[in-house]
Amino acid sequence: AQASWNPTWIKDVTGSVFVRQQFFRYNRHTDIDFDASAAGFNAGGAVEDWFTLSGGFTATRLESRPTDDEFYKEGDAALVISRSHKFTDRLVLPYGYTFDYYFTSPDDYTRFTHGVFVGLNWAAMQKMLVQVLYRFQWEDYQRVQREDKASIVSLAVLYQFTNWASARAFVSFTSNDSSIDRDYEIFNSGVGLTLSLKF
Repeated sequence: AQASWNPTWIKDVTGSVFVRQQFFRYNRHTDIDFDASAAGFNAGGAVEDWFTLSGGFTATRLESRPTDDEFYKEGDAALVISRSHKFTDRLVLPYGYTFDYYFTSPDDYTRFTHGVFVGLNWAAMQKMLVQVLYRFQWEDYQRVQREDKASIVSLAVLYQFTNWASARAFVSFTSNDSSIDRDYEIFNSGVGLTLSLKF
């Protein structure tokens, strides 16, 4: 669940302040159930007609459900440089570069993350948008000898019911190659509902 405030009074700049609460519950391993609380802000805008520049900061705290103990904290300072190429009124190609610096507690997970992405946004219907995205990221850990390289492919479908209500369904697949014994593959899927109040 997330709530955000998106002020519009700064010309040519989009911004958001948000809080988020997530609940992770496992089918077979309830001993590792946890909750995630986060808050942050982001802002961005177009630099002439060259590219869009945005950045922000998110603070996250993880708490174990079985013990109620905090076991992880992180701050994420993020920067995104992106462009979009418009093929037609219904077909757009977004692409760009992302940079994140995560400083964490415990600090073994402090790292720089670089990513490049390319996608395709297709307005399939007047109120429906289909998004396909590929992202490659490289994570360079600062306190331990570790590097991770990951490929992420995702598909999302967004439907705008009204000006204030929309729904989203997504699937994604990640393959992670680590310099230590942390290789994994994961498949995610989910749905979401967004309600917006404008004033």
